[in-house]
Amino acid sequence: IEHVAESLDEFLVEIGWPAPAQEVGPSPRTSIVILITEPLHAWALVILGGLLLLAGLSHPTFVMEGVGTGMLVLGLAGMGLMGVGLAAAALMLAGVVTMFLELKTGHGVLALTGAVMTAIGLMMVYRSSPLLSAGAGVGAAVAGAVVASGIVGFYLYKIRETLRLKRVWGDLSQLVGRRGVVKRAIEPRGEGVVLVGSELWTALSESGEGIEEGEAVEVVGVEGFKLVVRRVR
Repeated sequence: IEHVAESLDEFLVEIGWPAPAQEVGPSPRTSIVILITEPLHAWALVILGGLLLLAGLSHPTFVMEGVGTGMLVLGLAGMGLMGVGLAAAALMLAGVVTMFLELKTGHGVLALTGAVMTAIGLMMVYRSSPLLSAGAGVGAAVAGAVVASGIVGFYLYKIRETLRLKRVWGDLSQLVGRRGVVKRAIEPRGEGVVLVGSELWTALSESGEGIEEGEAVEVVGVEGFKLVVRRVR
């Protein structure tokens, strides 16, 4: 050891550096790149961006569609800048698409399958990159995937229910032929309440006769937003 300095500034002065050292932090652009190239952040941006786009379909607003599109673009850009392997990227994107397909089924199987696929894809990203911590990174990826998938699954369920109710309210005639149960007795030539398709509806008796609570009924018509039913014998 030829020389020992107490600090970097002292060392620079002793070697005749013309000006004191100044720390220069990353620019805003660099900070954004650092943020989106973290695998968990990129994955979350893709998931949340897609979720906002789906929410925009059920509640059309320019805000949600715009923000959702921006988040999707940032997430995909982050994956590209990371140099994510084709297999890992394909698995993560396939997992995201599989989770969104849950809107069609509503059974939870596709949401769980998609969460597992994205978690495996994240682990592949962490393990394949020498610049990422394999131990803590994989744990964070799995924990983040589980928590985020639970939140996404809940909102996908809510969006699916909203879309389903929109379709039902848009065309009540699709309830004709379905059966239900009287939840509040239908008075003679009056109204009552029936449970049809997991929803409560105001109902009228086709014949005008009363129908007691608990009896099975079938929808035979629609009057405005009221169902016309008859007793199932």
